[in-house]
Order: sequence, then structure tokens, then C-alpha cells
Amino acid sequence: MRTFLLIASALSLTACHSQLQPPTERLAGTWSSTYDGTVIQMIPEDDTHGAYVVRTADEPMQLIAGSYTATETRIEFNDETGPCEGSIGRYGYAILSTAIQFDRLEDECSGRDAVVTGGTWVRVLAPDPKADADSDRR
Repeated sequence: MRTFLLIASALSLTACHSQLQPPTERLAGTWSSTYDGTVIQMIPEDDTHGAYVVRTADEPMQLIAGSYTATETRIEFNDETGPCEGSIGRYGYAILSTAIQFDRLEDECSGRDAVVTGGTWVRVLAPDPKADADSDRR
């Protein structure tokens, strides 16, 4: 029951915040995984598409790059380099203040799935300080 309430709260907060910014603007910035310290830089290109660069915790000199498509509650990662190159992963997500939680919908790359869903992602750096300020208004 507690999980249901948390998900319902996250969805309602996401819906409220979605009126403020398009999905890629809400996702923009640098995020760090509480699972293993992996860092991802999300770079918006338009309201629903963007690019990303990942620095994995276990191989910090290896960068993974790709593109993403996002809606208010779903994101599709398309790795263009790295071990999941050429594969697409689909996830549901919820942003709560300065943290993101992902849930796997479909992903054939188990390595990406483990990192993406292994823990919460915490915003390390927002491209615009207003982005965090908007998150706090929820």
C-alpha cells in the first residue's frame, strides 16, 4: 500500500510539474546514481528529444553516448556507443524534487537495466538554477 501511495504521489507531482516545463527540460542536467555512482549528463535538443553522455563508475574513462526521447512519464534510451550500442531501453520515470526513479518497461541490455533501475538518480547539477527552484514548488 505504501508503494502505491508513493507512486500515486509521484505521478500527481509529475503531472503538476509537467505543466511548468517540457520533459527534456525537466530531465536536463547532471545526475548521479545512488546505486553505483554512475553519472549521466542529459542535454535537451527540443521538447521531447535529447542526447546523453554516461560516465560509468566501474570504468570512469569509458564514456557512453546516446540519444533519448521522453514524454511526461516515459523515456527511451538509445545507446550509440558502449556495451549496449544499438539497443533501445524503455523506462517509466518519476521526478521528485531533485531525484529521478526509473522503472524498466523493456530493455534487452541487462547492464543498462541494472544501472538505470538499481537506485535513485540525484541531480548533481542543473543547467539552470530555476530548474531546481521549479522542482521545489511542487
